Amino acid sequence: APPAPSSTARHAAPPTDAASNRPLADPGKGQDLGKGHDAAAKGQDAAMRGAVEEAVIGEAVDPHVIMMQWRRGPLSDGEHLGPKPVELRASDQLERGIRLLDHTPLSHTHKFGIIYAAHDQSTEFEFLANTGGSARYEWFLRSLGTYVPLADCDDHVYTGGLDRSPQSRDGRMALLWRNSLAQCVFFASTLFPNETHPSGEQVNKKRFIGNTYVKMIFADTEHPISLATLSGQFNLLVVLVQPLPNDYFRLSVLKAAHVANTGPVSEPVLIHSSAVVVVVRRILIDADIAAMIAASGEEQYSSNWQERLKQLRMMKRRFEEPSLSGAQQVSQPSSDSQGPNFNSIV
Repeated sequence: APPAPSSTARHAAPPTDAASNRPLADPGKGQDLGKGHDAAAKGQDAAMRGAVEEAVIGEAVDPHVIMMQWRRGPLSDGEHLGPKPVELRASDQLERGIRLLDHTPLSHTHKFGIIYAAHDQSTEFEFLANTGGSARYEWFLRSLGTYVPLADCDDHVYTGGLDRSPQSRDGRMALLWRNSLAQCVFFASTLFPNETHPSGEQVNKKRFIGNTYVKMIFADTEHPISLATLSGQFNLLVVLVQPLPNDYFRLSVLKAAHVANTGPVSEPVLIHSSAVVVVVRRILIDADIAAMIAASGEEQYSSNWQERLKQLRMMKRRFEEPSLSGAQQVSQPSSDSQGPNFNSIV
């Protein structure tokens, strides 16, 4: 099953002799002292491994562990302690830089629109009015992600702007998926409450789904579907999923002319239900990256990691320049130093 968006629990080290303070072997009973010392050494090693495991929370390493390795670990040259950290003095400018850094997620974030087209429906107006779908559609959503109450999502869970207040303007549940590298939110039209707009339009559904580059349509309808079926300027790519008999699905990718080919599917293919969800999720993520590149007009995709690195480098330049322009308070490593030059990295 796909991993839940909730945070991973801390893994505690198994109890050892050293951790439980059990008495060592009594020499008066004829036992070998050497074995006792070996057991004590093994206990200390286990306790050390436990301390390292305690420093790992989920998949994030405690900053103290990183600094220890940086100053005295394999990143140093054995004699020098590595580059001297630069002190960042408290200021309004520093606070703004930290807030901007905190607003950039640690993982890649993707949002997708999910639309259900029921039997004999042919227009976007009819698609968005649906409040539920067929049994295979509901199975597909459950396999695609995890239903999470929006009220339980904190700032570390990417929800794509969905309302997390008790008013539940965007529905009570969100469909999320995540791994160690990415977080995805699926704006399923059937999870949003229907509105009583005078025109009959589902404005709130359209506001979220229409602002995604990549959409998926689960089509139980027999009518043909194309990019022109959906309105909006962000319809760059649509993944069309059509259920077939005998647990098979037909997958098609509809894309704008200026969007590059991406993912494993360039022509319509038939895929069994045992693999269809994994393939569709992979297509959606790859297509979102391709669509973002096409929309930005750049030749390369700039990930959140690259953005955070740019912000850190900018903060370093801003707060290092006053010190260097004065009395050269920040010491630079000498050219004949054998240690790694971290100033060229950050």
